[in-house]
Amino acid sequence: MDPETKMRVIKNSVLKLRKYGGWKIIKYIDCVEYKFRSVPETWIAETLSEYKISFEYETLSIPYIINDETHIYIPDFYLQSYNLIIEFKGYNFFDEVTQNCKEYYTKKLGYEYILLMYKPKEQLILDIKQIINRLSI
Repeated sequence: MDPETKMRVIKNSVLKLRKYGGWKIIKYIDCVEYKFRSVPETWIAETLSEYKISFEYETLSIPYIINDETHIYIPDFYLQSYNLIIEFKGYNFFDEVTQNCKEYYTKKLGYEYILLMYKPKEQLILDIKQIINRLSI
């Protein structure tokens, strides 16, 4: 199989996995079992834990509307102490219209909202540390 075809097949398979529930990466953080949908989400959780920031993972449900159709948004991370939602997205799963709707309805309900896009581990962790530093101010 040529490299281009192989990448198309892999991308299609990943999209199907995500659409029907995604991968589950089991990770224990602070003696709690989490089932993450991506490795970068584990990096976010581990960094928050390292800085003693408590979080909930995929516990909220926020309704939003696109084209007169109601959908449910389940944010990745909720930092209750800061009323902050942190959403992580890989570029293959990013849809600007949907993301803007999710952010709008989330803020409309009174939550703070931060979107983190995929970056290599070191850069993503730096972004999380910057968020943590702003929370500490």
